[in-house]
Amino acid sequence: MKNLIKNKFSKAVLSAASLALTMSFASCSNEEGKGGNAAIQGYVYNIIDNGDIISDGMGGYKFDTDTIRAIGKDVYIVYGGNGAYDDKNGTNAFGFYKFDYLREGNYMIYAVGDSSDQKSVVMKNVKIGAKGDYNVEPIILHNGKNSKMSGIVGSVLAMYPNEDDYSKGVGVRVYIKNVNGGEQNDTRADNDGIYRFSRLQPNTQYIVWAETEVRKNYKVTSVEMKVTTNAEGNVTNTTNLPLKVTIF
Repeated sequence: MKNLIKNKFSKAVLSAASLALTMSFASCSNEEGKGGNAAIQGYVYNIIDNGDIISDGMGGYKFDTDTIRAIGKDVYIVYGGNGAYDDKNGTNAFGFYKFDYLREGNYMIYAVGDSSDQKSVVMKNVKIGAKGDYNVEPIILHNGKNSKMSGIVGSVLAMYPNEDDYSKGVGVRVYIKNVNGGEQNDTRADNDGIYRFSRLQPNTQYIVWAETEVRKNYKVTSVEMKVTTNAEGNVTNTTNLPLKVTIF
């Protein structure tokens, strides 16, 4: 009798353990990760911005950027959308990446941009079914020395010797400095009297000035103005407020 009870008890324990193992396996198999029939794929592009400023064709100015395919760029995937990355793949010659054999669920895809002085992470969340290829919106990375920076464009008018009116201040040196301190920078106005400054902090006030001479004693003073930059990626246009200098 005791052996019968013992055998029945052992069978019950074994059956319960087997059921628990089966449930555990079933639970694990439903989690995000490898082992399924779905795939996540997409493209990565680099927007190169080194700070060159050009006309936008509508009376304003913009940064001259170049969009190229990101070749050999690491793309990371996070199973479940939380925590450290679980796997990574590099993009091919077309900037294309793909993660195969995934189970149904939520995932996060991301890549890291390489600007001159900072790292920027672009993330995409995607929910996939049990099978099929799921396309992710392109990952756009901003790279270059002017990444996440702003710019200022202005103009110079100059009064030259033996002239009675102002004309384009060709070659006039213009200076700039952050009102909060930092290094002073300078450039020269082009053949249209236009000066350009890039790689500036966004939403920040700067002092812009040029040197002018006083005819009476040829004393050199400065003509200056304060300019606040726009949001990152934008150029503040002050060409309608020229710096007026005299040169003797």
